[in-house]
Amino acid sequence: MSIQLGDKVSFLNEDLDGTVTKIIDNKLVEVTTNDGFGIPVLIKELVKKSGNSGGVHEQNSSPQNKSMLNLSSRIHLEKKPYICFAKNSANDKELYIVNNTDYAQFFVLRIQKLGEWVILYSGKVSKRRYVFVSSFSDKELDDFRKVILDTLNVEFSLKQHFVPKTAEIKIKSAKFFKESSYSEIPILEKNALLIDASGEAIKEPELPKESGKSVEPRLKKKTLQSPKVVGKIELKQDKRTRNRGELDLHIEKLGVDVKGKSNGEIVQIQLDATRNFLDKSILAGKRELILVHGVGNGTLKKEVHKLLKSYYGIRFEQGDSRKYGDGATLVHLKG
Repeated sequence: MSIQLGDKVSFLNEDLDGTVTKIIDNKLVEVTTNDGFGIPVLIKELVKKSGNSGGVHEQNSSPQNKSMLNLSSRIHLEKKPYICFAKNSANDKELYIVNNTDYAQFFVLRIQKLGEWVILYSGKVSKRRYVFVSSFSDKELDDFRKVILDTLNVEFSLKQHFVPKTAEIKIKSAKFFKESSYSEIPILEKNALLIDASGEAIKEPELPKESGKSVEPRLKKKTLQSPKVVGKIELKQDKRTRNRGELDLHIEKLGVDVKGKSNGEIVQIQLDATRNFLDKSILAGKRELILVHGVGNGTLKKEVHKLLKSYYGIRFEQGDSRKYGDGATLVHLKG
C-alpha cells in the first residue's frame, strides 16, 4: 500500500481516523488523529481513505520518496507558540498549533465567523510538540482574517509564574496562495505558512497611585462625647434591642383561626410563621431572635429546632429561663 503526506487513513485495529502528517521511514508514519494527537503507526496497520497514487511504499521506496525523510534548508524557530498552515494532497490547508516552548501550554484558538467568535481548538499541547486542528478549503480560509489564540502555561510545578497571554492575529488571504509564504518547518518537517502566536501578557488593571502629599481635613475634628444616659436607659442597650427580634408562636398570638384544624395543621401554621419571621429578620440584619414556643408536649419545640438546623450559619440555644422558663429558644443569626 502507498501512503503519502496528507492522506486520510483509518486504523485497522482501532476505531480511529486521522491524517498522515509525518513520514518517519518506509514502514512507519505519524498519523494525527481527529482529536489532534500525533501517533506513530506502521503503514501495514493503516487503510487509506483517500489520496493520490504514489508516495511511500511499505517495502520499497523510490529515491524521490526517500528524499522526503531528509530535511532541506531548516529555518531557526524561536521558542514561541505558532500557528501553521500546510498543504495536503487535496491542496487543502491543514491548520496546526505548534508549541515550540519548554513548557506544556493550554491553547484556545478562535476565529470570527458570521459576526461571532467560534472556537476551533481548546486543549493542552506538550512542550516542543504540535497538534493538528483541521483542514480547510480555499473558500474557508477567508474566515482567518482575524484569529485569537489564548495561551496558558500549565507547568504548575515551576517556581516561576507565567501570566496568561492572548495573541490577536490578522492574516491576509493572499498569503495562503503565494509559494514564497511557505517554508520548511523543522517540527512539522513539511513546508508551511508559519505565523508567530506568542501574543502579549494579559495585564491586570492598575490602580491609580496615591500622591505623596497628605490631605488635611478641611473641618476640625469634633471631640467625641460618650453616650448620654436618659433616666436608666442607655443608648448602647437601645442599639442591642434594635438588633433583636421576638416571635410568640402560641397559636392565639398568631391571630389564626384554627377551628376545624388538626394538631398537625396547627403545627405547620406555626412553622410557616417561624420560617417567614426568620427570613425577614435575616434580611433586616437582625443579630438575635427569641422564638417563644412554650413547653407543651415538646412537639413544637422539636420541629422549630429541626427548622433552625436547615439554615446555614446560625446557632441556637435555650432562651433566658428566668423570663421564659423552658419555653423559648434564643437564635443567633450573626456571630
